[in-house]
Amino acid sequence: MGATIWRHSLIIIAVSIIAIGSLGCEGKRAADPSQTSAPNAAQPTAVSSSEKAMPSAATTSPPASPQLSPSNSTELKAIQELEVQSDLQLSEDTRNKVDKQQLAVDCGKLAFRKGEKAAEVQLPLICIRASYGADDPSHPTTVTPKMPLKTVSYSTPSALQEQLAAYWMNLGDNVNGVLLLAPKDWKVASGEVGANGSSAIRLESPDDPEQFIAYMDSGGCQGCITPNIGAYFPKLRDWSEEQGFTPDSIADMKQQSLLNPNLMAYSKKPKVDGYELNGVAYQEHGGGGGIFRKQEVQLPAAKHGSAQVMLNLFIALNRGSEH
Repeated sequence: MGATIWRHSLIIIAVSIIAIGSLGCEGKRAADPSQTSAPNAAQPTAVSSSEKAMPSAATTSPPASPQLSPSNSTELKAIQELEVQSDLQLSEDTRNKVDKQQLAVDCGKLAFRKGEKAAEVQLPLICIRASYGADDPSHPTTVTPKMPLKTVSYSTPSALQEQLAAYWMNLGDNVNGVLLLAPKDWKVASGEVGANGSSAIRLESPDDPEQFIAYMDSGGCQGCITPNIGAYFPKLRDWSEEQGFTPDSIADMKQQSLLNPNLMAYSKKPKVDGYELNGVAYQEHGGGGGIFRKQEVQLPAAKHGSAQVMLNLFIALNRGSEH
């Protein structure tokens, strides 16, 4: 009888150990924040080379030349200074558990008009719920604009007006934001703002993740800004090395066209046949600091015109020097 009791005890102990181990593994999987639907999403707070922390791009339209002409872009009034209401206050744990479908919030409409005599076009405004590398409980970040955004001085082709939407992400101070154009039915794969001011957004087609838009800004990471500038602006490669940073070579770069000293249009080799990957990079440097940001769009080659429309808004927002 004593042996029987002993065997029963061993069985109970073994079952308990298995159950505890199973619960522990399941808990780790559920809490793993790296399991996302955007495998190429940028990591804005940990960048050390020119190709780190960079997402990629997309949209729809007929073929055209890979170079983007500044004359095709538009003047854009500064719409970055926006007041935003504190209608949503999420803790770090809560943000990590937000359903991906809730990363896009309907914010009404945004007006676009090029010139006083032009007709105003209203596009859907979608606000991006970002994750933030730094939280200030006394100044919680928000999602939707408190006041209506100013009319954007930019014209959208009539053929695309029913397809496009404006996407806006709060950069964390409830004043400055990032504005992008993309198809209105696309999903927000990720939106991030690092503690150093870097930011990244990835938008994707819900039917084809190979169609995407990727935006990134190196923020205050000087160790990221300098080599990125040297990598995307060949004439500034020597300057980057003089600052102590050797730029990485961009192996998939196909073609580059300098629009002005601050803007470089380019195309890269896509990883999927039948697609085009086009982008525009913006830089400022000097005085002990700098700026580097870029936007890329990947779409089927037949939709190059749509990609151009989306990238031209980036150009309008980042005109830089014209000479």
